[in-house]
Amino acid sequence: MNRGFILLDFNNVFTGELALLSSNDIEAKLMVPIREMLSEHTDINRIEIRVYGGWYQQGALTDKASAAFTLLSGIDCTVPLENHGRWVRWNMENVISAYGTSHFWNNTYRQKNGLPRIIVNTEAQRESCGVDKMHCPVEIVKKISKGSEKICHVDGCTLKAGDIFQTFGQKMIDTLMACDILTIAEESETDAIAVMTDDVDLLPALVVSSMKYNRVSYYIATHNNQHATQDFPSLLNPYNIKTLIL
Repeated sequence: MNRGFILLDFNNVFTGELALLSSNDIEAKLMVPIREMLSEHTDINRIEIRVYGGWYQQGALTDKASAAFTLLSGIDCTVPLENHGRWVRWNMENVISAYGTSHFWNNTYRQKNGLPRIIVNTEAQRESCGVDKMHCPVEIVKKISKGSEKICHVDGCTLKAGDIFQTFGQKMIDTLMACDILTIAEESETDAIAVMTDDVDLLPALVVSSMKYNRVSYYIATHNNQHATQDFPSLLNPYNIKTLIL
């Protein structure tokens, strides 16, 4: 069996409100690397789609993950794809374990109290900036972002930054995807791997995999026009990794 793999960093590619997204929107994006892969590999007879994201927090499925799974379930993978007169079966998996392993990564969603530490670009400030430190928005944000224990500067207010601000994101996903790129490329049945992301953090894994397993075709699909037309090609073309625009 000759297989192609699509590795989708869901939260990185679909950054907007999920309520505004449809299953058809997701499928249309998936078809960009799939069509490219099949056009260059007429012998592929199976496509494996692995979808990564911050699905779990302390073992519990997050609300966003539940909404994403509902959208993904609307994509009908039971209908084979046509490839040069042959039928290609495809399937989709919401990833909770590294490829070929059974360990459940049950805490890939991160919630932190407070704001990220902010550094002010002093060269961009005007002379008037910072004169009235009590009312200048730049100074207020800089001060309260110094830590989750920082207290509101307004007289009589005892709220801390950690009480009123929260940040959310996924964790360990880039590393999980990097591990999978190398593990999947090692398999003799793998013909092609496409990574869907706007993130540069997976480039080293793609380059290393291409150097070790150059019989495999590699693709990276991105929304970012600068990445697609300038940044990625200049870095990846020497390693025969093709860049696609979503």
